[in-house]
Amino acid sequence: ASGTDLTDPTAPSPSSATDLATLSDLQGARVLGAQDPSGRTQLISGFWGSCAWIIDRDGILILSGGRGEDTSGVSPWQDCAMDISSIVVLQGVELPEDCSGLFALSVYDPLTQQYESRVTSMDLQGLDASRVTTLSGLFRGCTNLEFVNLTGMTTPLVTDFSWMFHGCASLKLAIMDGFTTESARTMQGMFYGCESLNEAPVAGFDTRGVTDMSWMFCGCASLTGMDLSLFQTDQVQDMTAMFSLCRALIRLDLSAFRTPSLTACAFMFSGCASLAELDLGRLDTEGAEDLSDFFLDCSSLHRITVPSGFSARLPEGDYVASSSGETLSAAQIAALGTADTYTRAEGDLTN
Repeated sequence: ASGTDLTDPTAPSPSSATDLATLSDLQGARVLGAQDPSGRTQLISGFWGSCAWIIDRDGILILSGGRGEDTSGVSPWQDCAMDISSIVVLQGVELPEDCSGLFALSVYDPLTQQYESRVTSMDLQGLDASRVTTLSGLFRGCTNLEFVNLTGMTTPLVTDFSWMFHGCASLKLAIMDGFTTESARTMQGMFYGCESLNEAPVAGFDTRGVTDMSWMFCGCASLTGMDLSLFQTDQVQDMTAMFSLCRALIRLDLSAFRTPSLTACAFMFSGCASLAELDLGRLDTEGAEDLSDFFLDCSSLHRITVPSGFSARLPEGDYVASSSGETLSAAQIAALGTADTYTRAEGDLTN
């Protein structure tokens, strides 16, 4: 889907929406001075499967009609990733089953071990995702992406949402109205490294079949809270570092969580330096093999509700049990494993 220089600047190019259907002879060609249906000067054009696309001189990737091909983790526009500043869908585009890395318009620098990307916005509303089974790494490494609109993108067959927004450090707003997750099995690292995200767009997520939520919100350093009241977690086995490094998170209500299948949850809240109030509901950790560093660097934790059998070590200090008024150390609470709400003893909180 990448382009090469076209030596003849007078070569034919699409000038109307109808002409997009004749792009087959221009697939992979770099067109100079041509006009797309919006009147922009066209830079590159081609096909992805039967889906026509063009990149204009403003760096806008425009998708129109047809059905795309499986990506196998590599974006069709990888070779021209740094030419693209935004994406717009003019007409309905039918996505293939494998969309892993589809819009991962980034270049990885092995020296700095960082992604580089130019794209800042994507308007993908209306994409037909009815056949898609994986969206793994969909926007991986789009470090400058600030806005994405997935309105109306229903994904009834998708099982893999892992690392979907991985490394989207500038992402502030993701509109996901109508986005469906009823077939989801893994959400591992879904929002990993979304440092600028102000609100987690997950309130309507159907998670009844999800088994892996590890690293899901790790590094979401701007989130102060999130609504997880509809999360169903009965099948989840792995919550390792799920909220790790959510440095601005102040309070979190996980009272809806039920985790009878949980086997891994180390580092779950590690680095949540601002977390003051936490309700762990019925977070069952008795089957978890490793609870290490569960609350590492959670120095602001003031009030916490824990379930029966909970044995992860709270931040060091003394706590007052709501049920009895008794003052207990973190070690004593872990040893007792008694369901209760504990408040950090006055004067004991370290900021």
